[in-house]
Amino acid sequence: MTIVSEVRNFSEADDTSLLMSAILRLLVVDDDDCLLQTVQQMVEALGFKTDVANGGLAAMRCLSRSRYDLMITDLQMPVMDGFALSRYLKSNFKGTKVIVMTGMGPGDVDDYMHTGIVDRWRFKPFSLNTLGGLLDEMLSADSLKRFARHVGQPGTMANGDLPSRRNLYP
Repeated sequence: MTIVSEVRNFSEADDTSLLMSAILRLLVVDDDDCLLQTVQQMVEALGFKTDVANGGLAAMRCLSRSRYDLMITDLQMPVMDGFALSRYLKSNFKGTKVIVMTGMGPGDVDDYMHTGIVDRWRFKPFSLNTLGGLLDEMLSADSLKRFARHVGQPGTMANGDLPSRRNLYP
């Protein structure tokens, strides 16, 4: 099944979900350019604004410049692995969700999985529908509350404009 056909199958979301996905920002991190581009294309096919970083240090530069609602990172990367990056993000950017993707098996990452630092684990390979369902599940509750607080305020949707990301965070 192609990414395009998966998007057609997945795209039965309501208007609120589509608007939220256009406002929320995700950071995708991997040291493998091919996987980085593939995951970026999947996330963008679901309608999310996405930045990419080739490795943990590049991700830290992105985090110093922008606020993200969720980060998807590979586990095994040189210099700074995805777990160390997740620990840094959770200690410095409260409220940002983390998905760690890995080609390792659950038994190989069991010690990491029970630390509470990573919100969700995704084992490669995974489909667009699987990723879409996971993003919807992880972002819906908190993001919808933030989104709803700003509907009707000046410069937001009640005036026909989408809320700016800057206004979504207190």
